[in-house]
Amino acid sequence: MDYDEIEIGDILLMHCGVCKPPKNKYFIVAVIEPEPVLLFVNSELNNYVRNNSHLHPCHISIKNTEEDFLSHDSWVNCCEAFHGFNIDDIERDLKYGGKHCGSLTQIGISHIIDGITKSPVMKRKTKARIVASLSSALNSC
Repeated sequence: MDYDEIEIGDILLMHCGVCKPPKNKYFIVAVIEPEPVLLFVNSELNNYVRNNSHLHPCHISIKNTEEDFLSHDSWVNCCEAFHGFNIDDIERDLKYGGKHCGSLTQIGISHIIDGITKSPVMKRKTKARIVASLSSALNSC
């Protein structure tokens, strides 16, 4: 799959070097241009999130019964946007072991927009960019 085939709301499985330890991880494409912005998909809520209720609304549940690629329920982290991949990184990863796993539904995108909007920690500019991108994907459906 080439980068120009990727769309907002796509779910990608790629190597994550910032994870401890580095591993393959699911990401949701939130912004494509001018540079990609991705959201992490986590298999569980970490203790910090669990113990801070003000962060709960910006962690969106994805059920494995609704998404074929998931082996268990997971969470989209709408508090933190990942800017660590450039276009070349994504193309290379998808060519050598990464995977396009599917796309969020319109309802899923709406939930992500809601989670981003409720994030008390994401920078306003990043929030606005992601919400605009996801909203345009919703409007084009």
